[in-house]
Amino acid sequence: MKIDKLIDNKSQVLYDGFCAELNQEFNIIIGEENIAFKISDLINNSFKNIKDFLSKNDLEIILEKGEIKNNVPEYIKRFISENEYTDLIKNANYYKSESHLALNYFVKNDLLLLFTYGEKQPSRWILILENVWKIK
Repeated sequence: MKIDKLIDNKSQVLYDGFCAELNQEFNIIIGEENIAFKISDLINNSFKNIKDFLSKNDLEIILEKGEIKNNVPEYIKRFISENEYTDLIKNANYYKSESHLALNYFVKNDLLLLFTYGEKQPSRWILILENVWKIK
């Protein structure tokens, strides 16, 4: 998979509610394409595993243009040196969204979609489309 360009970088809440209602099929329209998926399509596609499909350069493009941060917890600084912390930020898999929920991805045809998914508050689940990328 090779990144071509960023299509959309505006976060869009697709679902905000109870877990029991997350079993539905979601449909989003991107350009002229209707993308249908279920939460089960995202669960096994953690963003930390996207390195297996992308070059280091493409990953850096997604992180920069998609405004995705490696949110290594600050408290870890108390246990390691500043150099170790810097290395950890470069190499660890703490990629989270603004709401500190895990990132997942979904590939459909020539699109790579990045989602935030998880329990935002007790019994309140959220699904957000974060980025859409065109792939080659």
